[in-house]
Amino acid sequence: MSEPVIHIVDDDAAMRDSLAFLLGSSDYETRIYDGPMALLARAEALEPGCILTDVRMPDMNGLELVQELKKRDV
Repeated sequence: MSEPVIHIVDDDAAMRDSLAFLLGSSDYETRIYDGPMALLARAEALEPGCILTDVRMPDMNGLELVQELKKRDV
């Protein structure tokens, strides 16, 4: 079984990259997404782990993203 992945969802590229770098330097496996729609596009194929998301994003906020994932039973 592979290690859990931290899925980072943020519309701010600098924040997204900084988080991925910080977590990667502690040997965490990360995937980055430039917004909720990017994560939702591959929701069915997400590796097990957790989602670290920005609460404030323009098209869909982080709470709405979590609700959508629950609705899709992801």
